[in-house]
Amino acid sequence: MQLSKMRLKLTPEELPEAYVKLSESDIERLSRYGEKRQCNQGEVLFSEGEKLASMHALISGCIGVFQHIGHGDPEKIAEIYPGMFTGDVSMMSGRATVAEGRCLEPSEVIEIPHNKLKRLLVEDSHLSDIIVSAFIKRRAALSSKGLSSIQLLGSRYAKDTARIREFLTRNSLPYNFIDLESGEDYRSLLETIEVKESETPVMIYKGSEILKNPSNEMIASELGVSCLVEGEMLYDVAVVGSGPAGLAAAVNAASDGLSVINIDAAGPGGQAGSSSKIENYLGFPMGISGQELANRATVQAQKFGVHMVAPQKASRLEKDGDNYILSLENGKTVHTRSVVLALGAKYHRLAVENIGDFEGSSIHFNATGIEAQLCHDEEVVIVGAGNSAGQAAVFLSESCRHVYVIVRKDNLTYKMSNYLIRRIKEKENISVLTESEVNALSGKNGKLETVNIINNSSGETTTKEIHHLFLFLGAQPLTNWLKDSLPLDERGFVKTGLDLEPLDLVQAQWQLNRMPTVFETAWPRVYAVGDVRSGSSKRVAAAVGEGSMTIGSAFRALNE
Repeated sequence: MQLSKMRLKLTPEELPEAYVKLSESDIERLSRYGEKRQCNQGEVLFSEGEKLASMHALISGCIGVFQHIGHGDPEKIAEIYPGMFTGDVSMMSGRATVAEGRCLEPSEVIEIPHNKLKRLLVEDSHLSDIIVSAFIKRRAALSSKGLSSIQLLGSRYAKDTARIREFLTRNSLPYNFIDLESGEDYRSLLETIEVKESETPVMIYKGSEILKNPSNEMIASELGVSCLVEGEMLYDVAVVGSGPAGLAAAVNAASDGLSVINIDAAGPGGQAGSSSKIENYLGFPMGISGQELANRATVQAQKFGVHMVAPQKASRLEKDGDNYILSLENGKTVHTRSVVLALGAKYHRLAVENIGDFEGSSIHFNATGIEAQLCHDEEVVIVGAGNSAGQAAVFLSESCRHVYVIVRKDNLTYKMSNYLIRRIKEKENISVLTESEVNALSGKNGKLETVNIINNSSGETTTKEIHHLFLFLGAQPLTNWLKDSLPLDERGFVKTGLDLEPLDLVQAQWQLNRMPTVFETAWPRVYAVGDVRSGSSKRVAAAVGEGSMTIGSAFRALNE
């Protein structure tokens, strides 16, 4: 049985910006970063899954791009002609390639190693624009056309299926999802790969490699996603967190020539990655999803040479003379001259006894395209009154039969932006239930079946047949591992700048003849930005601004 119904090739005619032909002068400039060499017919230039692969610009001949799609031999998905070049975004980061490049005839190429490609992207803005744009469009084309060596089989109601899908999406890994709840008979396929249904979700990659219910760490290792910390390198800046604030800090630091490592427990996006459409972010009048914003920022970070590590959690921060040591849960350590804490926060849960039975399957903290597919033409319930809840309601109303927004207050105006309130009022298939809350859930085997909603004013209870519940109830900071290091406020957010009291500085042994800057903690050159900072506005634009501004302070402090 084939895992994917269509096999579409990527061609220059279909994707002219992705398969652009370089001019002779561009080829000449490119040759400064690589070496010309002759290649034999059938020679493999880079293998699927290879890390730190070289980019190749073709002078003569033809290169075929092959990929394992489904359970079987690799298929040719594209051809590279003279004047074109190989690669996609994985070659910028050094992560594992998603395809194989093989000479279809005797060819001459300019081979550009990964380290020289990184130099090129920083030094030559003209070539950088061409290459980065092509890389991004190629990866987008792979995703949109279902061309991927990664196949995921599992039930859409299984927690681990949802976890794996979120991890692959956050790390921009194209994949094909086979839903065991779709009604099609996949038993023969499971028998072919010798997997029991009870062992799903299962991932197939490179045609024959099988991972049964893999952890995020295992996926990262097998697919070459995680660039692990190695050696005792002293970084200028260590950024913890890959949400908007962390990515902004990483991009700005690296573009200023600082050595930067970015560490995240899951992958780019943070809480903003759950926003289906951000419409009040400057420069995007048509709006942009939180994950797309994170994906673009990640490409920028990789372009400037940020060392990105995921999934990996920080577990301890301690002083090392004038520098710092950041310990990770895998036992590795990061040595750095400064730290930017962009940890984000953890979503609040409903106070319903059996809520854990449905989390990861029927209860969602995100509203993206993945969730919209799961609840297409169904009624859904959203709990929350902030902008994330409003954005989710408007987005889901486009594909869901009806959306119920549950609010404990008597209106939306105390937390939600006015433009979203107007959008919600205009939607006939959105109902706002004020002075209400969810007080009971029922279902079986991880699948939600009904939701009880009580009106706290009248005492009336309504039961609705609901299979998907969305929670946007705010979050708490992920700072337990910092409580013995830095001053936190009463809710656990990191105190910075003017929020630091004299006693905080005394206890932290602040010894500089200046006061902490606006986003600086009680430890010199350790900063907190975005949602984790005490007093932050919890807005994407503000988080990006804080991450960017912090690097100016860090740059000056590093040169004190």
